[in-house]
Amino acid sequence: SLDQLYTPEATETLNILREQIKIAREGEEPGS
Repeated sequence: SLDQLYTPEATETLNILREQIKIAREGEEPGS
């Protein structure tokens, strides 16, 4: 797994970024 290359802090940051991207994409799709 690529996550094994990252420190826990980096993995946490990536998870936060993924969540923000998910929210942003949902915001761009009204009615979905």
